[in-house]
Amino acid sequence: MEELGNRIKQYGWRLMEVESLQGMHAGQILKIRVLDKENRPIKLIYKVFAMDRNNEIDIYKKIFPYIKTLTPIIKIWATEPEAVLMTDLNDPLKKSFEELSLSLKEDVLTKIIYELVELHALPNLDFLNRGVPLHTSSTEWYEWCIGQFEKLSTLIWYETDWVEAIRHSFQTCGMNRYEIKGPVVLTHGDPHLDNIFIKEDGTISFIDWEWAALGSPLRDSSILLQDLYDSELVNFVKDIQHALLQERGFYQDEKIYIEDFNHLYIEHSYMMLAWEIGKFIEGYISEETIKNIIKFKIVQIQNSSKELQKLLK
Repeated sequence: MEELGNRIKQYGWRLMEVESLQGMHAGQILKIRVLDKENRPIKLIYKVFAMDRNNEIDIYKKIFPYIKTLTPIIKIWATEPEAVLMTDLNDPLKKSFEELSLSLKEDVLTKIIYELVELHALPNLDFLNRGVPLHTSSTEWYEWCIGQFEKLSTLIWYETDWVEAIRHSFQTCGMNRYEIKGPVVLTHGDPHLDNIFIKEDGTISFIDWEWAALGSPLRDSSILLQDLYDSELVNFVKDIQHALLQERGFYQDEKIYIEDFNHLYIEHSYMMLAWEIGKFIEGYISEETIKNIIKFKIVQIQNSSKELQKLLK
């Protein structure tokens, strides 16, 4: 706490309140309130990284000048304890998204995709020279997913058809052999709704850039879609992103877009199923919630698999 106080003093601010946030975080997150030089209150977030999860600091060193307008971060400390200070934007979009009307959801999703496409349109040579990592697909999420389902297999409501559907998609879609055909761009890497905020002026802000890497622009949208449990909205995002990417000169071939989209959507559905099952096992979500999540995502995986199989014939 003394270190935090000293860092706040660098701005001529006084530390007034500190509250620790609980949850599944990669480190310690504190909500703090300070008074500035004119005694005006400012709400901030101070995030201290765990020793084994400090990759985000290294990423910020490489890309922060390019993403300043897309993040609430004020200051980055690369010395111990490694941390970032950011504006407190209150609740993430996930807390209010389900309460929005369909038209407002579409408006918000369009804004998010637009900002992501602007990020993707940055010249990737700059990031290659800066040593930004390259994201590649692997079997990691599939294997994790299968392992997580095995932990559920003793429960009375477990359905063997779920794992069979996952294995079938993996085999018939060649998930372990497919190579992304579209452009390689800078991606956020984890833009789910808990990492997205709407500022007072209506603009979009993203936090947690730990997994930022060069990869397909569809990497970001396929992760964003993991928080959407409405097939119409999934298709809406799929269509609006294609249109915005085409305006930037990407994915002029619709067939390649659909192939890349479905492969990444399936891959990240494996990931999110594994993650959500983990949350259920740890007691963060209810039995009813995890059953609904599984049922929806299995259907989405099956639908994407069918669309891919038609294209790949």
